[in-house]
Amino acid sequence: MRIIIIGAGEVGHYLAKGLSSQSVDVTIIDCDENRLSAIKENMDVQTVHGNGSSLKTLKSAGADSADILIAVTNSDQDNMLACMISRVYFPIERVIARVRNDEFAAPPILQKMSIDMAISPEKEAAEKILKLLRIPNASEVLDFEQGKVWLVGYQVNDKSPLLGRHLKDMTDLRDSAVLLTAIMRHEKVQIPKGDDMLKPGDTVYAIAPRDRLNYLKQFFAVDTRETERVVIIGGSMIGKYLAQKLEKENVSVKLIEPDMARCHYLSEILDNTVVLHGDPTQIDFLLEENMDDMDVCIAVSDDEQTNLVVSLLAKRLGARRTICSVSKSELIPVANSIGIDAVISPRLTAASTMLKFIRQGDVLSVGTLRDNEAEAIEILAQASSTIVNKPIYQINFPKDAIIAAIIRPNDEIVIPQGSDMIIPGDRVIIFALSSAVRSVEKALKVKARRVTGRL
Repeated sequence: MRIIIIGAGEVGHYLAKGLSSQSVDVTIIDCDENRLSAIKENMDVQTVHGNGSSLKTLKSAGADSADILIAVTNSDQDNMLACMISRVYFPIERVIARVRNDEFAAPPILQKMSIDMAISPEKEAAEKILKLLRIPNASEVLDFEQGKVWLVGYQVNDKSPLLGRHLKDMTDLRDSAVLLTAIMRHEKVQIPKGDDMLKPGDTVYAIAPRDRLNYLKQFFAVDTRETERVVIIGGSMIGKYLAQKLEKENVSVKLIEPDMARCHYLSEILDNTVVLHGDPTQIDFLLEENMDDMDVCIAVSDDEQTNLVVSLLAKRLGARRTICSVSKSELIPVANSIGIDAVISPRLTAASTMLKFIRQGDVLSVGTLRDNEAEAIEILAQASSTIVNKPIYQINFPKDAIIAAIIRPNDEIVIPQGSDMIIPGDRVIIFALSSAVRSVEKALKVKARRVTGRL
């Protein structure tokens, strides 16, 4: 498979990193030679210096033999133009554009321009935050098969009743259809063994059917109340979208924005949100607005330094939970290490969504964690695979991967144990470190496909 990525910024870099490690032929186009040099030093990809919406540049990048084109520059217009030109002049099967403006992303426009998918990083980030809000204390969430199965990351505190127990002895979890798929300790993700024990400060990734999520509260969300009061820092596109969604869920919402003109605009379009003008980094102002009584503080301004500072202030003042948006992926582990409960990157969230549509053959969906350190993969089991029709304990599976869930054709959900079997036609969710993904796909005998329709 050959993929052209236009834009070597955060989204393009993340996509190239995820795809080049999977032996995909990747070419990146950008006008900034320094960005291209940095990427080429660290990845096995081709680079082309130039404008991605130029026919000449696209030809130089090999667009005449590419399968997919992804335009992710900071300009909506350039991204859409590059996709349109690619459709007209080259036999590219699928084109994807990063588009922030909702008007540009309207289905009639995309259809007229033959753009298969438009991804808004801000909207993707807001949707991820909404999922986080629905699960108390969660630091990471991924869902599969239209929300039937969830993978949830929790930070383990000193109140968890799971402390001091070996994973192999946690029969109560297994009997309740819950599987602990991975542990992050000292900023490193690992697939746990039966003799491993959880420690305070660990982040554990649990997979469970949707109807078992409340069961996890007793282990990871002790004494946590439902989300009723939320303060949003920043009237950005993410902040606006979150406020609009939360208003419909009967949540009390305050939104703090330092720009007066933006405040007036938000006041006109929001119905039940209290829009406040002020500096969110001022402690006295935060106290006046009852930050100490907030269930969640969501910092999503366009300035990531403000988001980090306000999140720390909110935590210190008594907000029960903090969610922070950052643009640089390298800040995610830093923010987690200083006590912020959940950290999201709009650009990486958008890139992760794009990856779902550009993986090989029978891969149904992909979710990436920890800056591509690990992946949760939903895959369709084939009759030719070496893992079907035998008990799981007999499968020679890569050591850095775990079969986390099985979804039967009749929608029965199985959190597998050693005696369970995968049968052809099952949808299988696998959690794997990135280094093991190729071995997993080989074991499952994933077949490459050529995409012929529209999304």
